[in-house]
Amino acid sequence: MRLVLNKNMEQDALKLKPAAFFDRDGVICEFVDELSRIDQFQFRKGIAEAIRKLNEANYWVFVATNQPNIAKQKMTWDELQKVHEYMKQELLKQGARIDHIYFCPHRVGGTLPEFSIDCNCRKPKSGMLLQAAKEYPIEKARSFMIGDTWRDVECAKGFGITSIGVLGGAGFPYIPEEPEAKFVPDRLFQNPLEATDWWLSGH
Repeated sequence: MRLVLNKNMEQDALKLKPAAFFDRDGVICEFVDELSRIDQFQFRKGIAEAIRKLNEANYWVFVATNQPNIAKQKMTWDELQKVHEYMKQELLKQGARIDHIYFCPHRVGGTLPEFSIDCNCRKPKSGMLLQAAKEYPIEKARSFMIGDTWRDVECAKGFGITSIGVLGGAGFPYIPEEPEAKFVPDRLFQNPLEATDWWLSGH
């Protein structure tokens, strides 16, 4: 089914707007190692409010997430789509809209040959964000990314936007002796809602 846009909708879709990019695991939902089922998915407190505030402030809201379980054959394509549809619909019930979900199914060393490649989309590379910029009119100067690991920091910096880290996920805070500790986000917060409030306040 093709969506028919009226003139006002077409004009709105072409307006340059800032974007908020969210990692998924550890940011939108609580971190679970190799999450593969809906019953493992638990939203982080305040995430719907954070996304809703960004919607109201006229931001694009995107998810950019590595999902190597596909390459490792620990999750099927259909299972991943079901998790993402659940995520989108549950957020919509709370008035929070995600405009697009970008995900990378690749992982070098996986067991599914067609996805076991060195791709351009797996974070810390910026391929997913670059793809979003091709598909949506993004105002990069006012855009940012919220993540919980060094990969998100490098992804944001590679795209040329502000990197914001949040605690409670799989990465931050790193032990100082760890190699990943050298990748420092522009700002670090307790959770995505706190980070969003800071950003929208004019920081």
